[in-house]
Amino acid sequence: MCDTDTATVENLTETIQNCIRHRCDMNSLEKLINEIYSIDERRHFMSTVLSNICSLALNVGLVCPQPLPLLRTGLNRSVTMSQKQVASLLACSFFCLFPNRSYSKHRNKFSSFPHANFISLYKTGHPKNIEKLKCILHYFRRITEEMPNGVITIRRFSLPKQFLPLWHKSHTSLCDLHLTTSKKIEEVQNTLQADFANKYIGGGVLGSGCVQEEIRFSICPEMLVSLLVCEVMEDNECIFLIGCEQYSSYKGYANSFQFDGDYRDPTPKDTWGRKWCHLVAMDAIYFRDPSKQYNMKAVDRELIKAYTSFYPLGRGPNYEFGITTGNWGCGAFNGDRYLKAIIQWMAASEAKRPLIYAAYRNKNLTPPLLRQKSNHSLTMSQQQAASLLACSFFCLFPTIYDEEKQHENFQEPNFHRLYQKGPSENIEKLKCILNYFRRITEEMPSGIITIQRYELPKESYPNWSNSKTGLSQLCLTKEKKIEDIKNVLQVDFANKYIGGGVLGSGCVQEEIRFSISPEMLVSLLVCEVMQDDECIFLIGCERYSLYTGYANSFQFAGDYRDTTPKDNWGRKWCHLVAMDAIYFRVPSTQYQKENVDRELIKAYASFRPLEKESGFEFGIATGNWGCGVFNGDKELKAIIQLMAASEARRPLIYAAFNDENLFYSFIKVYEYLKQHRATNMCDTDTATVENLTETIQNCIRHRCDMNSLEKLINEIYSIDERRHFMSTVLSNICSLALNVGLVCPQPPPLLRTGSNRSVTMSQKQVASLLACSFFCLFPNRSYSKHRNKFSSFPHANFISLYKTGHPKNIEKLKCILHYFRRITEEMPNGVITIRRFSLPKQYLPLWHKSHTSLCDLHLTTSKKIEEVQNTLQADFANKYIGGGVLGSGCVQEEIRFSICPEMLVSLLVCEVMEDNECIFLIGCEQYSSYRGYANSFQFDGDYRDTTLKDTWGRKWCHLVAMDAIYFRDPSKQYNMKAIDRELIKAYTSFYPLGRGPNYEFGIATGNWGCGAFNGDRYLKAIIQWMAASEAKRPLIYAAYRNKNLVNSFNVVYEYLKDQKATVADLYQYIQRYLTQVERGTLFEYILNTPVSFLK
Repeated sequence: MCDTDTATVENLTETIQNCIRHRCDMNSLEKLINEIYSIDERRHFMSTVLSNICSLALNVGLVCPQPLPLLRTGLNRSVTMSQKQVASLLACSFFCLFPNRSYSKHRNKFSSFPHANFISLYKTGHPKNIEKLKCILHYFRRITEEMPNGVITIRRFSLPKQFLPLWHKSHTSLCDLHLTTSKKIEEVQNTLQADFANKYIGGGVLGSGCVQEEIRFSICPEMLVSLLVCEVMEDNECIFLIGCEQYSSYKGYANSFQFDGDYRDPTPKDTWGRKWCHLVAMDAIYFRDPSKQYNMKAVDRELIKAYTSFYPLGRGPNYEFGITTGNWGCGAFNGDRYLKAIIQWMAASEAKRPLIYAAYRNKNLTPPLLRQKSNHSLTMSQQQAASLLACSFFCLFPTIYDEEKQHENFQEPNFHRLYQKGPSENIEKLKCILNYFRRITEEMPSGIITIQRYELPKESYPNWSNSKTGLSQLCLTKEKKIEDIKNVLQVDFANKYIGGGVLGSGCVQEEIRFSISPEMLVSLLVCEVMQDDECIFLIGCERYSLYTGYANSFQFAGDYRDTTPKDNWGRKWCHLVAMDAIYFRVPSTQYQKENVDRELIKAYASFRPLEKESGFEFGIATGNWGCGVFNGDKELKAIIQLMAASEARRPLIYAAFNDENLFYSFIKVYEYLKQHRATNMCDTDTATVENLTETIQNCIRHRCDMNSLEKLINEIYSIDERRHFMSTVLSNICSLALNVGLVCPQPPPLLRTGSNRSVTMSQKQVASLLACSFFCLFPNRSYSKHRNKFSSFPHANFISLYKTGHPKNIEKLKCILHYFRRITEEMPNGVITIRRFSLPKQYLPLWHKSHTSLCDLHLTTSKKIEEVQNTLQADFANKYIGGGVLGSGCVQEEIRFSICPEMLVSLLVCEVMEDNECIFLIGCEQYSSYRGYANSFQFDGDYRDTTLKDTWGRKWCHLVAMDAIYFRDPSKQYNMKAIDRELIKAYTSFYPLGRGPNYEFGIATGNWGCGAFNGDRYLKAIIQWMAASEAKRPLIYAAYRNKNLVNSFNVVYEYLKDQKATVADLYQYIQRYLTQVERGTLFEYILNTPVSFLK
């Protein structure tokens, strides 16, 4: 009938029933072929595949002329057969032709063997049975297309008792252990792979079972032949399956298991013609009562089983290869995974084989659930979050078949909906998630995240109608999104099922935030649906992606490097609260009192500080919560959130992104409420920029232009930035300046010319002095009649920076005011040192006689000097330290002092430098990022300096201010007097102040004195190399983005190193170079002149 294409499923089931000699249900087999298979699949199976199965079964006597030997208990025997013989035997199982194994009166003779017929798999059952059947029928389709020509071996092994270790006396060292959460056992190649077996091999593969063993036998059906030959295992026995091929891919596990298409097994074969796949079936004890495993009899039994299974059957690399295992006997068998891990490690160690532990798809890996009404939190490492998300990636959480409905109030955590055909933004969300996996593949982050569920107690509900609480400070921005506002509690406009449609078709605020910060997705796994008085906090989740657009226009826009600093727990300082609004199908219903009250409760629960301590009452960044697809009235929601933030006594930052109408109307309403004292506001600060400029003018005792300061605060700062500066930051600057006498009880000592002295002060003392500079409180430094007494010191007041000038002045001012903002948020607790160093003349080298070898030279075009860590960093200084930082200058030194404003205090204490002097600045912190240079310089946001501190409490940042000669006429630098002066300056600056690694670390420099000072960069490079060599310190030359100089300098370096040149040789090169009438560059002259020519 198969050959004539007339066979039906009814014919097939009737044939099988005739074989088993009774009628039975075969609904799973019928459903697969009649309903699930496509017409083409059904036709192909019934006409071609089934015909081949029939042929294999009918010819079993020819293919297997002798019955298979049975591998009975206690025997050390093996059986090897061809893959065609296996196929013929499995065809008999398909037609249920082994009567003594399932249904005959002689069944008892084989009661210690597994059932080998497929009849149980054909019956009505769970969908997973159909999936296993798909795998087996797929195997038959594959061998119909081409019969494999290899062999397999089944080997039974019984370990003699005398070979068992004395565990309590063993001195064997522990073996190597390799751990992975990214691979399944079958994916770890060239190892002995553990099968978490039933003592009846195959377990429930032909029944209702569908865990590790059953899945492996389904995707590698040749293993099923072991059910035919292997008797039940004893405690000291195991069974090896060698050479079985994999034919199917799969996804899911247990109830979610699914056939996932064809698999072509590329595993090479051994000399026997077997696939190099070694599997050992090792059965664990089933603990109905889990407590029973904690006794030594049970532990000893598991040790025997594991050691038997891991015992090498010979010596050498062909036998003692690694073992891949995992949570053996843990899931359905109720084993303690920690105990089982140690047992297997002991056994592998005694067998002297490395252990690969694949903790993949661990049912017990699922973290504790944060259910409704529980004020609980869950903290996990970022690696643990990554492991869970990897499980979501492969859809390993079987909630879609959750028969007990344990997860019906939870989000679906698997990614499968995101993979399906849908809107284009789904692909963009998927791009973000895969970018996250790419990033953690490059480097796994080492921090932690916290998910905290919070329920507001009813006794804590405010009495809104009688509340006397004043309105919070309100800052508005239309330029920033919520996630761009740092150091605040950021609001997630959530669905009551956290994450909303992030893994489906949703793509608004919550879904976008979870896509760019995928660690937040782990909350879908643990958080039950929220009630009205609940919210969920996500703390420490890192951002990995940039994006553009919103909703249908959302697009992944590349990688994002999150520079947010970490808190003391090791969490990124990112606090987000998920607060769900009501969805108003009929928008008019939102104005009903009960709905307003519900939204007030939700907002207050979300904004209420978790601790009544300073540090937990930081601002809240929110926006149009519940307005878009939820149909909320944005003006009503704005007032509700202002009320809740006020009652929580926290400032509110309202990000009305690109919504100018709301932005301006909310300002008017807020100002109206403030001006008319509708509430009893505590904040009475009314300072204006005019008040500030008038105060500074009073300090300097004359009127002057302050256009740059006014423009920055009034025009460039956003409203919320301006408000924050005028009310909070300025207040702190005033306090620091007013209390300078308390903070600095003694004036700092002046570091005058010719003195080898230093001054160390706390960062708070520095801040207090700079606050005085802000208000221009040092009259003798800028404008008084006593100015001449300090004419050899730099100007230390900020007045010149406030005046009308180039836009770069405003950018420098941004950096300085940003520094004050940062120290207002948190005063740093370290110290800094300013050290003046004057080199005695007798310490100067005789350059023309020096036999010192040239030092190591490292060149870079990718880094700026400040980015080269753990070195002495060169400041291309003015002889008046700081140069034009408080004026119109904006090159290397001025930029460095702007982004590290604590360096500015050196202007207050350091007199002009002489030729043999330099100034060291140690411990100054960087507060600002920047871009551009000179006229293009711009403040580029906050910078969190992660540099470690030394034992003094100083940031490990060493900078040396070394001033070059300014050559108004560049030709004047080509004489030996100028050369000798620059050599003195460079050597003074590079001279180590002690011996050993704490003093002789490398020097990071670059084109010193070249730009605005008109220096010859080739000449200056050689001068600095000579000085570093004489100081016996390596030189790192940062010619930022100047590849030509680096390439040519590298050629010179290799040439001179090869010539074994000395410092004296370089000095002679310079001398001779200066005599050339038509000179090219110094580098060209060196390369054209052998060192021997100098002798």
